[in-house]
Amino acid sequence: HAEAALYVGGLYEQQGNDSAAEQAYRQALAARPDYTEAQYQLALLYKKQQKMSQAVDLLQALVARQPEHAEAYYTLGVLQVGLKKYQTAVQHFEAAIAARADFREAHYSVGVCYEFYLPNLTKALEHYRRFLELGGNDSRVQQLVQHSSGASKR
Repeated sequence: HAEAALYVGGLYEQQGNDSAAEQAYRQALAARPDYTEAQYQLALLYKKQQKMSQAVDLLQALVARQPEHAEAYYTLGVLQVGLKKYQTAVQHFEAAIAARADFREAHYSVGVCYEFYLPNLTKALEHYRRFLELGGNDSRVQQLVQHSSGASKR
């Protein structure tokens, strides 16, 4: 039943019926309270609906139970950036990287936090370089990394 409810929730969400999707995700969790995917999808739905505290609560419970869930940590980081809690965001992005070292979006996000909100260009460049090594594509970041490499060779 839980898997079917999750599937139905996804269909409702694709159709733009968020309240029915939420109800289906809740049914999945009622049938299986430890159903990680249902919990994650409900958290993403809350994020989309700007219900930030509910999304954060669900994701924190999820990573407490499943600390290797890199996407949940990443989403927590994104939510914290939205709440202007940049140091906490970096901690969540770094937890996502610890869970999955090749998580290029998390490296990019750490770089952005250090470049713009927690000024530390050395750390920003370190994560931007890793983002590019992993196949990330951002011309501004490429130019910044190339410029810093050229500046350090002078």
